[in-house]
Amino acid sequence: MPPSSASVFDDAPETQLVPNRWRSSISISPYDYEWLLWAIPEVMQEWDERGVTQTTFEGYWGYHTEAIENAYEDIDCLVSSGEHAW
Repeated sequence: MPPSSASVFDDAPETQLVPNRWRSSISISPYDYEWLLWAIPEVMQEWDERGVTQTTFEGYWGYHTEAIENAYEDIDCLVSSGEHAW
């Protein structure tokens, strides 16, 4: 692979988190990538503590076919009340 097509994932020790087929299509700064690695475990812990992890994962297809703002609103509502926004 030429250097110009290298991604931030090439040298990251956590590369197993991002499947190979996605690496070339993800454009993310090294700062954002480090923030994600820090934030994801905390988010998952909060979802687990509130009992909404499975419900959120079950909403995956709906979240990816609607406007992203709808997904954010629904997940925020799940975390705060345990119920879907609609």
